[in-house]
Amino acid sequence: MQLETVLIITAIYFSSRLPLLRRVPRGIDANFHLLAASRFSKGRPPKVLGKFVLGDSYTYPSLLHFLLSLAPERLRPKMLFMLGVVSDYGIALLTYALALQYMPEAYALAAAVLYSFTPIAYVESVSESPRSLGALWCCLSIVLLPQRGMLEIAIAAVTVALTLLSHKMATQILLLTCLIMSPFLISMNIFFPLTLLFGFTLALLLTRGRYMATLKDHALGINFYLRHGSWDKGRKRPDSPKRLVKFQPFFYVPIAGLLLCPQTFLGETLPILVWSITVLVIYCVWLWGDGYRYFLYSAAPTAVLSIQLTYTLMNPLLIVPALFISVPVIGRSILNFFRKPVLPDFTKIVVPDDAVTLVMPSSITYVSARHLNGKILIGGGGNIEGLSFELETLPEMIKNAPDQLIEKYNITHMLIGPKEQDLIKPFTKRFEKTLETNGYTFYRRVK
Repeated sequence: MQLETVLIITAIYFSSRLPLLRRVPRGIDANFHLLAASRFSKGRPPKVLGKFVLGDSYTYPSLLHFLLSLAPERLRPKMLFMLGVVSDYGIALLTYALALQYMPEAYALAAAVLYSFTPIAYVESVSESPRSLGALWCCLSIVLLPQRGMLEIAIAAVTVALTLLSHKMATQILLLTCLIMSPFLISMNIFFPLTLLFGFTLALLLTRGRYMATLKDHALGINFYLRHGSWDKGRKRPDSPKRLVKFQPFFYVPIAGLLLCPQTFLGETLPILVWSITVLVIYCVWLWGDGYRYFLYSAAPTAVLSIQLTYTLMNPLLIVPALFISVPVIGRSILNFFRKPVLPDFTKIVVPDDAVTLVMPSSITYVSARHLNGKILIGGGGNIEGLSFELETLPEMIKNAPDQLIEKYNITHMLIGPKEQDLIKPFTKRFEKTLETNGYTFYRRVK
């Protein structure tokens, strides 16, 4: 690994992301992460967030919020963005290190750059979420689990624990990958299940047992998705092939490599080939949630395989179509970052401390929780109770029992977006319009 190459990777990587820093916070979930971080006290996570009628218990993986809580509050929005970027940069360096095992320096550099501009990696790195943080620890765990040295096993236990404490999707993909790859992993290190157990135990110790609440909510979430399907589509079928091509246009490389270069792909690069194909299999059979996001966790080995195919054939034409797809997808992501989201002017909205405000759409749940007094009804504090209410209970009660909804949850105010005005017509007799702001309407309950 040469310093000059690392500096080139660093320059290319950060020059494509840092210009977006001045536009934060922007993501829908960014406000939740900032809210959760503000509730930490001396590095200790809260038991409740104190802002939601339902789903107020804090059960989210706590590593990101703990790190944010260490920074002054005014710097947290930028730190949230940078944690995602720096984590993804770590995966880019891991891609470079993996590629060096199979190809010359220049090609390893190309693999790192290719990873950096794989659409799913780029989009998630600037998403102001813990997905890239979780992906970093997950990828390191997959690399380290086959190793048999005591130091590697110890480090793997730490990275497994950090995966569990970073993101639920990272936990899912780590466990599913280990399950599918278990014959391969056992052939390399028969004790790898113990490393997973050590990591789980470490996560419990680091959180003083509170990780069990996170794990319980994770299990409830999986049960919800098994019952309901994708949270926003209500479907139980594989993810759209269009999103597969859009976010991971290099998905075909492992198959192409097997057909065109079987000796190489079934030889020295077999470990990362198995890793890449495993995630592809998980994507194809996963019927719930946003399956395309799983490709973040195999983008590194897929980038290495893409350059390995180019290096072996001495011809880049096979990956050119994927490159042409990547450019406009990343370009659109950058443009979206510079489009100002339309939000209510919260400086004009005044509610008392004991208010309960029903907000629609759910995309303004967390920003409303940060800026309004009282508690918010809909969504929830990053756990499944709020999501279940939003998608299953609320629509039924609005349609069949609006008065019961108002009384049961003591709704005192409503903040409603322009596309949801028809939904709240059953409430209009008991609420009066007091303010219109940026297309949103604010209502107050008539006494």
